[in-house]
Amino acid sequence: MAKLPLCRTRPLAAALAFAVAALSAPGRADEAVDLIGAWHVLVHYTDDHTHDPDQMRWDDKVWLFERSGSRLRWVEYPLVVFKDQTGRFDRSQGRLARVLDGWEPNEAQLAQIEAGLEVNNRGSKSKTLRKHGDDGWRSTTRPTAASASIVTYVENWIIEGATGEPIFRREDVMGSGRAENFEGVTEYTATEVASRGNVLRGIFERDGTRHGTFRMMRSGPPRSVKGKAKSEGQRFHQKYLERFGKIVAQGDDTLEEAIARGAKGGGELPEEARESAQARIRAAVEQSIRDAGADPRDFEREVDSLTRKIGELLLDEGRSLEEVEQLLEDGKINP
Repeated sequence: MAKLPLCRTRPLAAALAFAVAALSAPGRADEAVDLIGAWHVLVHYTDDHTHDPDQMRWDDKVWLFERSGSRLRWVEYPLVVFKDQTGRFDRSQGRLARVLDGWEPNEAQLAQIEAGLEVNNRGSKSKTLRKHGDDGWRSTTRPTAASASIVTYVENWIIEGATGEPIFRREDVMGSGRAENFEGVTEYTATEVASRGNVLRGIFERDGTRHGTFRMMRSGPPRSVKGKAKSEGQRFHQKYLERFGKIVAQGDDTLEEAIARGAKGGGELPEEARESAQARIRAAVEQSIRDAGADPRDFEREVDSLTRKIGELLLDEGRSLEEVEQLLEDGKINP
């Protein structure tokens, strides 16, 4: 099986080289694509915002497409569990760490993809898309707000050219009663169709800062993770979050004051105070990772999820820092 091209040169040059190579790929124009079913999506990319912008990185997920009457339901599972973690995560330094390289599945991993991967439902998202044009689908929704001073957020999921060489686009939209603007765009542009429509390869771009390639491979039906098997996110929690509560609690009077004005105080937390508290919570999560000798940028998804969950407990439910720390230690708060 052909390997996913790695984007080790400058992004523009790599994209052009990939596109030119794809033009001569045999059979690419005649193979129709049927998206219905499950797909393993593997991305290789570089990130302009990291300390080493030339370092190759990887990410993967499972996409599931299902018919829902005249519409299309698109589900994303960002937490994929492989029995064999070779090339994905490494324990050589005494801790679980994501491998910085262009991971490619070995024979055992390919067999698991073909049979159907185990996925963790935490962090999963889904959208129902309407038919758009002859060969496209859209979930486009405008953000709604009660007043011009309230900002809302929605995600639009779009597929263009669904049966040919699809383009999968995610648009993060933030707006208010006064204005609407796109804050971020993630795009997967297929340039090659192979294996009778069961493999797609193409170019990956996110917000103009992450550049690379992707490969979608048809897989068996996904299954929820079984028994005590732990996802990377759960292992991340066990390794890096034991001291979170202590880090937040040390001299953080501003956060304590914000919590007092929250649900426990009987009033609604002002938006400015909420944003400040969320920023402090995120900083504490990131610091706990640094203290464990890891880079928070390698765990962006987990940091986002934990910041949101911890914020809900502290600011909306009025839980104490001690309660949150205990929940973390007991493994009841996971990414």
